[in-house]
Amino acid sequence: MRHALLRPSAERRYARRMLTKHAITVEELLAMPNAEEYELSRGELVHVNPNNPTHGRIAALVSARLIVYSEGRGLGTTMVEAGFVLARNPDTMRGPDVSLFAGRPHGWSAESWFH
Repeated sequence: MRHALLRPSAERRYARRMLTKHAITVEELLAMPNAEEYELSRGELVHVNPNNPTHGRIAALVSARLIVYSEGRGLGTTMVEAGFVLARNPDTMRGPDVSLFAGRPHGWSAESWFH
């Protein structure tokens, strides 16, 4: 019997199967188990490393300062780890640690990914 750590995870098996057939779309990524662990670059899965406490603290400090500065002056909207669809066919989706938009992003809703 193979050791559990040596067996490919369900996500990796799914990713391998999908990549051999076609470029992955945002919709297919979001249907995957543990989709939050990936971004898309021109239809290819990119694994995003888990954050550590230092990273989380820095992201919190940057976002807090951006909120105070930009939103206090009506300059924009600050978000943390929101997903953004940057391109289609093939799809590219990123989830930056902190983002700042001048004004309110077009098409914004609390439940949607930005397009």
